[in-house]
Amino acid sequence: MSEPGSRPTAGAMWWKRQPMKREWRGETALLAERPSPVLGERIGLQVARRIGRREDACMPGRAWTPADRLLLLACDLAAYAVATLAGFAWHGELVSLPATRILAAIIPFWAAWLVTAPWLKTYDLEVVSQPRQVWRAPLAALYAAPLGAILRAAWLGAPALPVFAAVMACVTALAVLAGRCVSLILLRR
Repeated sequence: MSEPGSRPTAGAMWWKRQPMKREWRGETALLAERPSPVLGERIGLQVARRIGRREDACMPGRAWTPADRLLLLACDLAAYAVATLAGFAWHGELVSLPATRILAAIIPFWAAWLVTAPWLKTYDLEVVSQPRQVWRAPLAALYAAPLGAILRAAWLGAPALPVFAAVMACVTALAVLAGRCVSLILLRR
């Protein structure tokens, strides 16, 4: 700080010389002439307004419908079903097991997915439309796998094996990532 009556240094009053600017996706927005207590709120509102506009998302000019969210959910649940069926096929048990046993393996993982996925905003359509946010769905699958393994073990009356949870986490993360890519391709049409 400079003393009263003395000349300010070059950096002490930088905000009086030029307005503050923030760049958001190639656009420059004039925010304020000087810092203020509500500057953070202004930045947040402008960012929220720009994210909400369709031309900033990866699908320009397209309005979201409830069917879009259902398509995302269907692709995610199908990815879990494919991963589970692939596991049974890998172990050579797909043909010999009844459908109830297969459902007993799929349903706990679906329940775990439905619990963990909203925490990472995997069904927030403004987040989903951005290609840089595709990491959220596989991460949610990684979080859902241990819970799904515990729910499956409780349902079947068997121990929850950490190796099974780790393998299922990796396989379902890849399956959900593939399912999200398919759903985004379908949503772009």
